[in-house]
Amino acid sequence: MSTTLKKVKMRKDAKTITEEAVYGKEPTEDTQMIDALNWYARAKTCEDSMRYLIEWVTENDYKDSQIKKLKKCPKYFIPNAYGWMARMDMNGVNIGAKYMSQLKAWVKRGMDQAQYVEDLKKEEQKANEPTTKKSLNLLIKEAIDEKASSIMAEIDEWYDDFFDGGFKGDPDLFSFLEASQAKPKHVEIVVDRIGVYMAEFYVVQEGIDKDFCEAYKFMKPKDVKAVIKWLETLKSQAEQFVKVHKSKKGPRKVKTKYKNIGKLVEKLEVVDIDFQSGGYVAKSLEKSKIIGAKELWAVTPKGDIKRFLSESASGFSISGSTLKNVTSLEHWKAPQRSTQDKEVFRKLILNEGTKFPASGRKPLDFKNFKVVDSTNYRIAKHLIWYVK
Repeated sequence: MSTTLKKVKMRKDAKTITEEAVYGKEPTEDTQMIDALNWYARAKTCEDSMRYLIEWVTENDYKDSQIKKLKKCPKYFIPNAYGWMARMDMNGVNIGAKYMSQLKAWVKRGMDQAQYVEDLKKEEQKANEPTTKKSLNLLIKEAIDEKASSIMAEIDEWYDDFFDGGFKGDPDLFSFLEASQAKPKHVEIVVDRIGVYMAEFYVVQEGIDKDFCEAYKFMKPKDVKAVIKWLETLKSQAEQFVKVHKSKKGPRKVKTKYKNIGKLVEKLEVVDIDFQSGGYVAKSLEKSKIIGAKELWAVTPKGDIKRFLSESASGFSISGSTLKNVTSLEHWKAPQRSTQDKEVFRKLILNEGTKFPASGRKPLDFKNFKVVDSTNYRIAKHLIWYVK
């Protein structure tokens, strides 16, 4: 005799009954906040937290574009606790002004992070080439970003502790970076991300962005200043770490690209200045010294004094009689209207009683000289006065 088994229909609320049986009922407005957080931490997942945040921003009249951004926020970026708070707020649990402000701030930060990731992907697509070398570079970049993110995760914990501790405490990021064997490349990214945090609080301090001001309205002005100072300390320590560890590699050796210097300067005509009295003649320095130098002082027979500076790694070069790789130019014109003016100019050029430029002579020391604007980098028929 065969037995036919009847199909049993599962009740629609079976899952709810099981959850209530294990964890108890979901918190309502009568539940204390700490008890509610503990319940969600036991009963719910990261996916639930993100779903609650999406529901919360939808109910609170956020724009469609903002909701779409939040949906693209990377998993685990926003701490689960803020998803629980969003759910609690929708269920009528009073989370208080402080945590409501923090919830809004993290929602805004999640949207910004989604935009940041989207921009990164666009840049990768532009630079994407189907080569082994490109793939290797991409793997290296991802490894650097991952290490930087792990450092930022630790800083985020310090950040929360600083808030909960009444905005008191001194961070020691330098020691942490040493212990975690971070590299300058990792920490440079951390410096940028700390800068983003600082920008948020600068905006709050100046009252520029309405959303951020609303999110942090629970903070007093002195608290905002304390956070900014704390973040500035972090950023300074991170920058110091980069500086120290880059210097351990030693100075970078720069090879000049100028090989045939004689050919470069062969068309440049330099002159001596004959003062036609007392047999005084100011001799020009060798013109080949200009190539590769970073500072050049030149004098025209009419009495103009020019100071050229180059911040190029390879220094000055010459094309015909035009100076190349010039970063800045200062130009003074000597009056030389009277015999006394001419004598002052003669002594200046001949360095009588001085050892220019070791004396640290500055433009203001050129009394009666007129400063003029100039972008003329030609030095034809100039006296090469000083080269460094």
